[in-house]
Amino acid sequence: MIKCTNIRSTHLFRVFTRSIFPLLKKLLEYLANSNLYIAFCALSLTIFCELSLSPSKPFFIEPVHLFIFFATLFTYNYHRLIYSKSANKLKYLLAFVAFVSSIVTFYYFNRPAKQLSLILGIVCLAYPLKISRAKSLRSIPYLKTVLIAIVWAFVIVILPQLSYGIRLGHIIEDEKILFWFSFILLFVYAEAFVFDIRDIGDDRDADLNTLANRLGFSHSKLLNFTFFLLIALGAAFSPVSFKWQSPIFWSLLLALTTGALFTLNINKHRSNLYYSLGVESILTMPLIIFVLIQLFLS
Repeated sequence: MIKCTNIRSTHLFRVFTRSIFPLLKKLLEYLANSNLYIAFCALSLTIFCELSLSPSKPFFIEPVHLFIFFATLFTYNYHRLIYSKSANKLKYLLAFVAFVSSIVTFYYFNRPAKQLSLILGIVCLAYPLKISRAKSLRSIPYLKTVLIAIVWAFVIVILPQLSYGIRLGHIIEDEKILFWFSFILLFVYAEAFVFDIRDIGDDRDADLNTLANRLGFSHSKLLNFTFFLLIALGAAFSPVSFKWQSPIFWSLLLALTTGALFTLNINKHRSNLYYSLGVESILTMPLIIFVLIQLFLS
């Protein structure tokens, strides 16, 4: 009797796992393909930077956070619609909702924040477009990944500060803000470079000149692994250094170490989910690790 019960339980468990894993995979693929996950990554990194810059200040969700989420969601879907030969109605609907939500939250910005948002918005809209015979911004040799990192650094670090009424002059003079701007720029560049390594073949076919194309697969992996480690050393020994027992320090160190390990483990046969969710998760790790450490210490 007991043996029959065990066999039945094992059979039910196998049926459950066979039905739940395909559903889970479809959900993860939707999060990646809809760009909801990358929008969450941008929001997560923004919140982490704000907590690091003002650890004693109570945190609240502000219009700038919603703007960053929806603007990122719109931008990445807009780019995908430009490049995609076949897009379903759901993608157009998602892009439209994200665009309208971005406009609504943009309304609450002060003038400096609106000006910066418009400049960055023009760059994002022009990025994939080929105007007349001129090259698109994306097609300019070696600029693609650098431009992505610069835009992310301005959105995540500078835009929230401007939206809170902090003057640009003060931002430029603040060592902590400049440190975080530099860190996000380098961190996002290293993360985005992993996708350049993945896309070596496609970029060559599209006649896009990237550093990964120039160096090749193996050398690019080694370079990016070293780059992640150098960023970690720079963060540890910068003039705006953190105490070794600081949760912020360990959040950065573990996130950068994970990024280096992800780089070492990429190969030509990895699935899209490995990149779209696995590699992108590097951007969410600072906040997740920070929250976990805070919960553990409390």
